[in-house]
Amino acid sequence: MRAVFDIGSNSVRLAVAELDGGKLREEKEYLAFSRLAEGRAADGSLTDAAIDRTLAAVQSLYPKLPVAARGPGHLLVTATAAVRQAPNARQLTDRLTDLVQVPVRILSPVEEGYYGYTGATFDAPVSRDEAIVLDIGGGSTELSFYHEGRFQSQSFPYGCLVLKDRPEAIKALAAALDRYLETIDLKGRTCIGVGGTLTTLAGIVLGLAAYDAQAIHQAVIKRLDWLRFMAAYAGMTAEERAAIPTLAPERRDTILPGLLILDLVCKALGIEGYLASTKDSLQGLLLSDLYEESGQGRHV
Repeated sequence: MRAVFDIGSNSVRLAVAELDGGKLREEKEYLAFSRLAEGRAADGSLTDAAIDRTLAAVQSLYPKLPVAARGPGHLLVTATAAVRQAPNARQLTDRLTDLVQVPVRILSPVEEGYYGYTGATFDAPVSRDEAIVLDIGGGSTELSFYHEGRFQSQSFPYGCLVLKDRPEAIKALAAALDRYLETIDLKGRTCIGVGGTLTTLAGIVLGLAAYDAQAIHQAVIKRLDWLRFMAAYAGMTAEERAAIPTLAPERRDTILPGLLILDLVCKALGIEGYLASTKDSLQGLLLSDLYEESGQGRHV
């Protein structure tokens, strides 16, 4: 049995599964919002409150972790942008290691992109060379793809929580994206969208009464869909926003910043929509060889 705690910038996620013949079975996922990246200092330092929220989120999910999935060789604990960028990261990682008795592996931007790409494309109806995976997180945005037979991933330190706290950062993201796309041609790709912003939007566009991963997975979402929603959402009252069935309360103030990132990226890539994927880095990590390497992991 394998399990992974993913310490993200906006939430903590837990996935548990059996690996059978290179495929995942009996897979279960759990989520708790933590907003680790919220209120960070200019140098990226995490606040005490955010650290405490994240530890509390892990504690709330830990009872769902089967005994057989605990300890080295069975449990991975990974962290991404907010921890990677924080000069005081050890204030969280040391306490987290004490809590779960497994070292925390801070993923590099390329590793984060690689595992997200692996999970998102595992069952996607598109070839490796045609796909580009867009992952909008709380603290960063990743573009991952294969180019000339080699995996590449570009991480931008701007996510939906960053834009919520600093709306003017959209200009910096636009400039960084333009500079990057001057060096490589990614137009005409099929975009696979992962992360809470993009799966939540899919549920809203589909008119679901509750979050349904099976219905959302591989749903086609068009640019006109999110533009219509953004215009409508901007004019809604707090009560109207609260009445949207698939929009978690913790995403009500980050959905628009996340969709601004989506629209910016898709315009830059000349893409008119994306294929929603509920499979992402969790599945990529569960399928990885990190479990056989005593938490040391391999470098992409």
